[in-house]
Parts: sequence; C-alpha cells; structure tokens
Amino acid sequence: MSSFNLQRYMFYKDRSIYGFYVKARSRPGLAKEILSVFSNRGINILYISTSVAELGEEGIMIGFFDLTDHGVSMGQLLKELRGIRDVEAATIIPPKFTGFIADTVSFPLMLSDVRALLLDEPALKGLLVDVRERMGTGGEAMLYHFGFQLGLEWADYIIREADNIGAVEPLEKFSIAADIFKAHGYGVVEEITAFREKPPHIELKISGCIECSLAEGEVEKPFSHFIRGILAGFSTRLFNRKMFAEETKCIARGDPYCKFIIKPKTNYNPLRGID
Repeated sequence: MSSFNLQRYMFYKDRSIYGFYVKARSRPGLAKEILSVFSNRGINILYISTSVAELGEEGIMIGFFDLTDHGVSMGQLLKELRGIRDVEAATIIPPKFTGFIADTVSFPLMLSDVRALLLDEPALKGLLVDVRERMGTGGEAMLYHFGFQLGLEWADYIIREADNIGAVEPLEKFSIAADIFKAHGYGVVEEITAFREKPPHIELKISGCIECSLAEGEVEKPFSHFIRGILAGFSTRLFNRKMFAEETKCIARGDPYCKFIIKPKTNYNPLRGID
C-alpha cells in the first residue's frame, strides 16, 4: 500500500513551475495528445489530474510542469493545446512566485457531485485534538455528534448509489462504505470481524485511523470520538435503528490497530424513530 498525493499546489525552490488547464470532450487517445505537447519538448510534467468524463462528455485536465532552463513560448504551447481535436479551452497558469504554483483556475473543488474541502493534518489536529483540550468532555461529545451527522449524510449517498448498481444487501453497502472511508483518507478497514443484521451488530478493525494517529502513543484510553460518530451515524441509517459505536482498541494508546464495536443504542425508542 502506498500513499497518493493530491497536489492542488506545490512548492519547488528555485524552479520555474507553471500549470496548465485543459477542457475537452473525452475520447480515446486525447490525454496522450495533450501530454505529447509537453513531452515532445522535453518538458517534465510534475503532476497531472483529470476529472471523470465518459466518452463524448466534457472533462478537465490539470497539470503542473517544470519550465526551468526551457526557452518555450507560452503562446506556442497554448496554440498547440487549443489546436487538438475536441479541446474546447486551454489555459496556462503562471506562477505568482518563483518556486510556487497552485491550481487557481478550477473552483469549487468537487468530490463526485458534491462540493468538497481538503483538510491537512495541522487543520485536523486543531479540529480533533485541540478542541478536546479546550472543551474537555463537552468537546468530545461535540466531535461524536459531528461525526454522527457526517455518517448519516454519507449513508444517504452511499446507500442510494449502492442500490443503483444492485448492491442491496447491508453487508455489501457497508463494504462499499469501507472502501470510500479508505479513499477519503480516514483509515483502512482491515477486517470486518462480525456483521449481523438482526439484531444489528458490527465489529471491525481499522488501521491508520486519522483521528487516533494524531495522538498516537500519548493517551491511556481509546481516543476516537469523531470516527466513532461516523460509524454510528452510517450504521444508524443502514439499519434504520439508532446505533452506537464503541472503540475497544486504539493505536493512540499503543494497540496495533483500532477496534470498533457498533451496536444498538439501548435507549432507542422505535415509536419515535431515529432521533
């Protein structure tokens, strides 16, 4: 397993870094033609990303490239990019400072069909760690609530899309959610050790839990509240029954992985529904 860098910007000291933005109608071989504009001149592309586009649909390609020691005409690059069949628009993104480039053309950032926001580790630490130090148990309860609401919203989307592709069983939907959980960077569901529908009960092992890794080796009790909330919220929607998640093993206190047990909340009232 290896990491993947979402390079929305980059610092590269003493290098002349530019960006490019291309909007085009998707077809086989189009990406190769776009990239050949750079490769034919010996220009090194440092990063490239594309949006999802089915055949014939409009898509976007964003890239950063190194022009250090290259006497290349920007006008000629643009002329060639715009001259490629099915390319509808092309723009060169100039650096604001030598050694720094950012995608300043595409906004807002989207994840599938919803707007998204990238949070790096320092920002997450401020959200998931510092709030506990400032607010104590009240902060922990707030994090669980935030996670729970996120899990509910996540479940609405995943369950709907899973039904659309024929993955209708609860375990299938939970497995899809586990892959998305990993794809979003929250952690890796290594194993679902127990899954029962009646009564609902789930046990799972997670490695690399982002919340617990922020305090790894620094606490004496399980650290997760936000991730617990996500698991509880998702399971609540999945089973249409108020669920609760408990962490029994945690990397923050030295365990080899985080273990979560998800079970019905004991004070759930079926006559009131999910509250």
